[in-house]
Amino acid sequence: MSMFIKDRVKEVPLGVAAKLSLLKIKKQELSALKGLSYRRADYPG
Repeated sequence: MSMFIKDRVKEVPLGVAAKLSLLKIKKQELSALKGLSYRRADYPG
């Protein structure tokens, strides 16, 4: 049973880290999209 708990403890932080990295990637994509839209507004055509 203790091994099962240890495996669980290892799994949880990995899952949290994965979610955080996904959130960071999404934020970066959003900021990149905003930057592109700003550039388009600055330079029409």
